[in-house]
Amino acid sequence: MKYCLNCGAENADEATFCTACAQREFTLNREEYLRIKFGGSAAAEPEQPLDEELNAVEAEEVPAPAVETVEEDEVAEEFTDELYDEEEDEDSKYPGDFPVEDGVLEDYLGDDMNVEIPEGIKKIDDFAFYEKNIESVKMPSSLEVIGETAFGECNKLETVTIPENVVEIGEGAFEDCLYLEKVVLPDGVNIGANAFNGCESLKEINTEAAASIGSEAFKYCYALEKVILPVAESIPDNAFYYCRDLKEVLFPDCLSYIGAFAFGRCSALQSLELPAGLKTIDDNAFEDCCALKTVDLPDGLEKIGEFAFGQCTRLKSVFIPASVTTVGKKVFGGCNGLTVYCEASARPPQWHKDWDATSGGLFGKKRVKVVWGAKRT
Repeated sequence: MKYCLNCGAENADEATFCTACAQREFTLNREEYLRIKFGGSAAAEPEQPLDEELNAVEAEEVPAPAVETVEEDEVAEEFTDELYDEEEDEDSKYPGDFPVEDGVLEDYLGDDMNVEIPEGIKKIDDFAFYEKNIESVKMPSSLEVIGETAFGECNKLETVTIPENVVEIGEGAFEDCLYLEKVVLPDGVNIGANAFNGCESLKEINTEAAASIGSEAFKYCYALEKVILPVAESIPDNAFYYCRDLKEVLFPDCLSYIGAFAFGRCSALQSLELPAGLKTIDDNAFEDCCALKTVDLPDGLEKIGEFAFGQCTRLKSVFIPASVTTVGKKVFGGCNGLTVYCEASARPPQWHKDWDATSGGLFGKKRVKVVWGAKRT
């Protein structure tokens, strides 16, 4: 009897080829086959009992059933795909005119003149409605932020009510909305620089609701007649510049700073009641307020910037308290009929030498009338 060296099958002595695998390598005994199979020699003793070797051969020859495994990366990728699909589903609930990503309305693609922004949107992105031909807009209660220039140059927009959850109106958000007449603000909103700059028709806005006002926020709001300022320590530069119909301004008690040109060219402003905590009136703050007749500066005021009341041509009387240590050049430039009552007995050293000059040139300086050592009446 022969044994095939390839598969171990038994073959008759006279066989030329293995009847199982068609190979022609034979040995005369099975023990020799096993030694050769496992790397030994025909004379070597097997390293383990024959029964164990046979079991090992049988185990090797019987393939284990295939088990499908899922790698961790595949699971993570599948999970990410599911999240992405959920996000797509969340954003896909909005109409096609309102492309939204992560709660941000990126643009308005429709052509409706009366727009209702869907609920769930938290931010109107920069320039989203810029120059759109809309007459009205209803904002969702979920809204928190109005981006920069979001409604810039929407010239048919007349009235806007901003939801109570909005905390920020971005820079230039409603800039140059020429026919915007009324805006309702929520409490605590921060108004960015130039937010309503150039809204020439704006007559009514509850500015006292704001937490802060940015520079030039209401510049060129010609039709604005009354302003109640928010509880804030400062009014920034140019905040109400050239509000030519502004007749009345109510200042908060906590106000300490009025910026440069803050009320410049407010030509209808007739009187000022400045708060007791005011420390600084910066350069040109009330320049060209040509209807202003009297100014009573509060005790505790420390600085009056140059030309702060320049060209206030109807100004007749001003009292400057002794607390004022710094006065700029030509504070009352162009105020030729003015009398200034100073509590100080003489010009303090930090007052500009030409603080009281109204004009100058070839014919010499003209100065306002000054009464030193005056008492507040």
